[in-house]
Amino acid sequence: AWPVNVSKSYYDEHLKTNEDVADHSAFVAFAKQMILASDTTLPQTLKKWMDMDYLQKYLAVDFAIANWDGVTTFYCGANWPCVNHNFYLYQEEKRPFFWIIPWDLEATFNVGHWFGNNIEPWDNLNAVCEDIPFVPGEDHFIKPAGCDQTFRAIVQSDRKPYYNALKELLETSMSEKSMLDKINKLTELLEPYIEADPFIEPDEWLA
Repeated sequence: AWPVNVSKSYYDEHLKTNEDVADHSAFVAFAKQMILASDTTLPQTLKKWMDMDYLQKYLAVDFAIANWDGVTTFYCGANWPCVNHNFYLYQEEKRPFFWIIPWDLEATFNVGHWFGNNIEPWDNLNAVCEDIPFVPGEDHFIKPAGCDQTFRAIVQSDRKPYYNALKELLETSMSEKSMLDKINKLTELLEPYIEADPFIEPDEWLA
């Protein structure tokens, strides 16, 4: 669920835990405030409900791993509204505050992606929102993340946590040396099993 809907049924439909005791009032209030906020008030509005530094760091990692099928991609169909997916929003038990949790990251680490050039960078606030690009060969459209109130709020907030997180990734866990070391260790671990697997060609796997 994303803060774009003020209907209780919307949150009932998307609930994954606490089905018998859930209270959607906080999420509905969150959505109402985000829908009504102007560009100038969006960052402060979102800050009341979510941790801005955490969101910036989350999106830095999301971008670094090329998660084209995650929270920043909104699919729109002829008979259904624009939605993003592959995440959960968790509400704290003792206060109306939300944390985003990633889910289903199998479509990551691809330099190219099956949408071609139809996805705008998530932080482009000048994306055309009225003319949503159609996905070739599919029956749906892609809405730029920059058209969504939550992402507009993040872009217009302090970007230092985002850039600092990208810098840290490039210097540590996603440096070329670190990545190659990790790939080589995993290759060494898996290679004997790949060679024994009748459904995988070792040379193709190594490529």
